[in-house]
Amino acid sequence: MNPTFHGGSNNNEKPVLLLLSAALAAGGKWTAVMSRKLVTGSKYDVQFDKLDATYDFGLAAFDNAQVRHAIHMGALKLKFAK
Repeated sequence: MNPTFHGGSNNNEKPVLLLLSAALAAGGKWTAVMSRKLVTGSKYDVQFDKLDATYDFGLAAFDNAQVRHAIHMGALKLKFAK
């Protein structure tokens, strides 16, 4: 996988690495991997400081087709393994 770095800044905050992501197609399926700090300290980010909590999130994929090019599976839940 070739990781993509998504960085930026939030208003007057110093620039930070927001997300490291990579995707791989194999066997007719895609696998997407995303990584970031659990606790960023930014008021614009969800702080993953309660590892026993469940966090709702969304994910959409863009496949560059002429129609129906954004695909999402509805709301997802992130739960950390113990």
